[in-house]
Amino acid sequence: DYHGVDVDSEDETYTEFTLIKEKESIRTELDNMISKSVEQVDLLLSRPDMTWVLSTQGEALKDALERGVRIRIMSEPPAGRDRLPKILQRRFPNMTEMPLKYILNPMSFYLIVDQTQILLITSGAHHLPGSTCLWTNNESLVMLTYRDFESRWHESVHWKTVEGISLSVSPKDGLDGGTSHVHKLFLYQSSDVKNKVLFNFLKQRLDAGYMAFYVCSEESIEDVRNAMIKAGFDAKLIKNEEVLQIIDWSSWFLENDTFSADRAIDIWDDLFFKAQDKGLKGFAAVTEMQFFFDRNIIESLEEYENLIHNLLEGQMEFKCAYDEQTILNTKSPLQLYARLLGYYTTLLTEEKGHIARSKTRQ
Repeated sequence: DYHGVDVDSEDETYTEFTLIKEKESIRTELDNMISKSVEQVDLLLSRPDMTWVLSTQGEALKDALERGVRIRIMSEPPAGRDRLPKILQRRFPNMTEMPLKYILNPMSFYLIVDQTQILLITSGAHHLPGSTCLWTNNESLVMLTYRDFESRWHESVHWKTVEGISLSVSPKDGLDGGTSHVHKLFLYQSSDVKNKVLFNFLKQRLDAGYMAFYVCSEESIEDVRNAMIKAGFDAKLIKNEEVLQIIDWSSWFLENDTFSADRAIDIWDDLFFKAQDKGLKGFAAVTEMQFFFDRNIIESLEEYENLIHNLLEGQMEFKCAYDEQTILNTKSPLQLYARLLGYYTTLLTEEKGHIARSKTRQ
C-alpha cells in the first residue's frame, strides 16, 4: 500500500513521503533504492532484519559493489553465535569486505542511499517484512538520519572486536515484532502423543509461512512420511520438499560416522539460509533426540543443545523431543534433566495424556 504526498517547492523540486506496508512492496522498494545507488548505501537494521535484507537483496547489493558503491552495515551485537559475518562471506565471497559494525540498543532502524533518500522503519522494527516503512527524499529528514548514522558509526565497534565475547543482548518473544526465540524441550511417554505434538507444531508454522523440518532417529523417514500423511499433511507438500523436509540424523549430521556439534550448527545455518532464499517468514524444526542416546554421546548432546540455544535469532524455532524413559535410564537422570532445562525457553511434558507447559529461561 502506497500513500504518497507531493509538495512542489519554489524551485520546482519536490519532496515525497511514501508509507509502505506490504511485504512485497517493501522488497520492491529496497531493490529499487539499492539498484539505483551511485555512491553509498548505509544500513542500520536489527539482526533479523539485516539477515532478511542480505538474503533478499543479495544480488542488488553485489551489483552495487561492482559499480563501486560504498556499503556500510551496522546492527546489534549477537546474543550468541554470530551469523552475520558468515552471511556476508556466503553472499559476497569475492567482494571487498563490507564493513560490519555493532552498536548496543539502537533506537531506530533505516537504510540510506546516496544521502538523498531513506527507508525508515516506523513499526515492527524487529521483523522488516511485516513492518510499516516510510520512504522519503526530504532533504532535512535524510540529513538528520545520515547524521544519526555517522554518530552511531563512530560509537560502534567492528564485528571482529566482539567476536567470541558474550554481550548482554536478550532476544524478545512476540508475534507482532520482536525476535522469535523459541527453544522447546518436549518430554513424551508415547509415540502417539509425540507425533501429535510435533505434527501440530509443524502444521502451525507451515500455515504461518515458515519452512519446516522434521529430524528423525526413532523412526525412519518413510515411517514419519506415512504418519504425516495419515495425520492430514498434503502428500504433494511432503514429496516436493520445498517447504517441508523430513531428514535423518545419521545421514545429515554425521561425517565419517562421527557427530560434531559445530558441524551440526553449520548445517542448520545452511538450512536457515535456504528458508531465507525462498522468502519465507521463518524456520521451524522438530528433532527426535533419541539419536544421541542410541550412540551414547550425551556430552555432544549437551554441547549441541547449548549451541542451538545460542544460535536462535530471527524467526527461528526448535522443538526437541525426548523419550522420558530414555532419560530415566541414564546414569544420572535428574542431573541430566536439570542441565537440559537450562538450555530451553519452554518445557512441554506429557501428563496423563495431556501436555503441560512450563517456562524455563529466556
